[in-house]
Amino acid sequence: MGASAEKYWYGYGNGATNEGEWDYDNAGGGALSNWRAVSDNTGCDAPKADDIVHIDSRAYYNTVDLRYQDIINCELSGAPNVTRQHVKSSYNGNIATSGAYLELECRGTGRLIIYEGTGAMYLNLEGSAVDAECTRFVHNGTGTVHLASDENNATNSDVYSEILAFNGNLYIDDDTALTKLQILSSSAIVHGGTGCKDLDAGVDAATIRMFAGLAYWDSPIYDYLGVGAGTFNWGTDIAAAVEGLDIENLLECCTGNVFNWTTKDATKSIVKKILVCGGTVNAGLTLNSAYPKEIGDGTEKSEIWNGGSLLLNSPNQNISIASGSKIINYSGTIATPANEEISW
Repeated sequence: MGASAEKYWYGYGNGATNEGEWDYDNAGGGALSNWRAVSDNTGCDAPKADDIVHIDSRAYYNTVDLRYQDIINCELSGAPNVTRQHVKSSYNGNIATSGAYLELECRGTGRLIIYEGTGAMYLNLEGSAVDAECTRFVHNGTGTVHLASDENNATNSDVYSEILAFNGNLYIDDDTALTKLQILSSSAIVHGGTGCKDLDAGVDAATIRMFAGLAYWDSPIYDYLGVGAGTFNWGTDIAAAVEGLDIENLLECCTGNVFNWTTKDATKSIVKKILVCGGTVNAGLTLNSAYPKEIGDGTEKSEIWNGGSLLLNSPNQNISIASGSKIINYSGTIATPANEEISW
């Protein structure tokens, strides 16, 4: 890691055409730069490799829109490999747009991005033919964040190693590379698109931990643990069915957690093993019920414990148990379609 500097977003509120542009630094850090150095409050160049970036209420306040200076031209950032970027709760402006995401590299150990703002942010990890990696992304603001990866293939991936969702709306775009997602608060709402997994690492799915909140997810899962009063909707009304919507290891649903299994898999959605300990796994909803589901891989034993519910009463009666797999009921509840005989 090279020498770093701490830089603050100020914007430049003189009505000039450069107002609000991420990349405007007056040819390297003059008085008109949109960035300020924390040490002496003078103009500095835009963020570059290893810098620490602060975005807060020091920014110029836009009295027309009643918010701190939005940041535009973010696609021209040059994808700096910043050490940390912190958007603080005092900042209510918007960072980038849906058509021009902010590009950051974040390659190296301990790269951290924290969002506590109340506006919107669009962020794209950009490794430029090398692997970018955000070690941890934290969403703890009331605003809305969209995350994306510039590359996610067998050669390179721009990956979010861990995403922590405490608050606000978080959208994880289609084909975003990630390893682990934790949903930690009742005020967090997460929307996950299709193809969200790290292809370069050979990982077919992300690990998900849910302790509260609400989630909508259309990608495969490696391992799921739900504890507490959260609702996880695995499958939404996406336009076209996709393949490989499986849970490769374990679906564990504990007290208070609701896991709705409504995947739109073009072949068959498979959950290797289910463990229900006081929560509810519901595969009997109408949404996407025409798409088949299967429990087990021929060797695993799923378990339903006291207070837990496994609802298999799909209106299309197309949920199967893999030959050789078992479901053991330890005083829980298993619901099947009316007049259906289950055998395996």
